[in-house]
Order: sequence, then structure tokens, then C-alpha cells
Amino acid sequence: HGYIVSLITAEGQADQYISRIIERQMDGFFMTDFDFRFTREQYEHMNQHGVRFVIGEGSTFADDSNEGLPSSRIAINYTDAIRDMFMYLKDMGHRQVAYLSGNDENITEVRKKEYCRWVRELGFDEDPSLIILGEPPHSTLAQDGYRDMNKLLKQRPGIRAVFTLNDLMAIGAMKAIREAGLRVPEDISVVGCDDIYLSEAINPPLTTIHIPKFRIGNIAMELLLEMFEGAPFRSVSVHPELVIRDTV
Repeated sequence: HGYIVSLITAEGQADQYISRIIERQMDGFFMTDFDFRFTREQYEHMNQHGVRFVIGEGSTFADDSNEGLPSSRIAINYTDAIRDMFMYLKDMGHRQVAYLSGNDENITEVRKKEYCRWVRELGFDEDPSLIILGEPPHSTLAQDGYRDMNKLLKQRPGIRAVFTLNDLMAIGAMKAIREAGLRVPEDISVVGCDDIYLSEAINPPLTTIHIPKFRIGNIAMELLLEMFEGAPFRSVSVHPELVIRDTV
């Protein structure tokens, strides 16, 4: 469509990014990261300068309210996939599932909310100590999963199933499990989320929740193109799916 695409990793002050977006005369942007929050006023300021935007899963204002914002949205509906994961774990004999978050407890995290929902509704152990939060400066890479899995093994040495925020954390968790002299899946089952390429390439291949990333990219651009033409804002939902491999 003749547009130039930039990828921005947001660090620092939000005002700096707003100035750059406006100065560079960007037509629009797809906001995906819940760790970097603009205020409502900042969004409205960009909108007044002709910038159109799509808000992705987890993105909120600094005040946790995004109602009435002039934007289109992409919602990732995890409900069915995470329910299916818990039903699968239940069928495999698990009744206690830990969660490696990697984030601060104040972060609005959709995957953790769905974890808590299905633990409660399906009768799993609701022990709060099964949720392992991250440590400052809070990231969700393989080394964070490794660190948090070691913490979990010390706190709950009898744990037999773990769900992680993403696949990278799951890969780090599996390393910690191996170093503890335990086996995946014979001693501890592990489920990730995202279905990145590495999740299928590692040994054993990771059971995970597939996020349709390519489709999300298509939708984001479609929504932006619609807004550039003056079409009404709209919301689109995508539905992840459980992918069963060899770690449960």
C-alpha cells in the first residue's frame, strides 16, 4: 500500500514518542505493548494531529481506562484456549497448576486473569503462592522463566504442572527443571503461550497456546487503512488455540 513501516521499542518518556510521531507525520500506529502507557490526553492530542491508531491486547491508558477512545481495537480472546488447556491438564490428572507471570502484580495481564478464572471455575488449587511474579525491571525472557522456575521449585518442590506467560519463559523454566534433576513431562508438565518457532524446535516440543500473529498483523493494517479512508472505528477479536505437543 506504499506506506513505510517503523518498529518502535518504547522506553523512556511518553511525551518524547508523541513528539516524534507528530514531527515525522506518521499516519498511524499499532499499539501492542501494555508496559508503555500513554494517557487519554496524549492519545487525544495525537488524534487531533491526524494520527490514527489501533490498540492491541493489553494496551491501556495510565488510568486503566480506554473507553470512548477514538481508535480501532484488536482483542485476543484467550477464554476458550486457556479453558481448553486446563481441561486437558485435568484430563491428564493435574489439579494444581502454577503460573509464571514475569510481570509486576499491578500490570493488567489478560493471560493471568484467565488463569485465575479457570483455576477457580474448574476446581483447581487456588493457592496464591502458585502465581510467581517477576522481579524489577520486569521482563519476560527465557532467563526470567529460568529464575522464576527455580524460585517456584524452592517454594513448592512438589509442583507438577506449570503455565507460563509466554514460550520464552517456558523454555527458561524447562532449563531450570532439567538442572534440578527433573524431567519434562514425566516429573513436571509445562505449557507456554504464543507458539513461537522455537516452541516446536526444542526438545521436547512445547505444548502451547497458538496466537495467530500473522493474522493480527494483517488485521492491524486493514484497520489503519480503513481509518485513513474515514471509515468508522471497529473492534476485531481473534481466538488463540491450544497446540498439544510433548511437554504435558
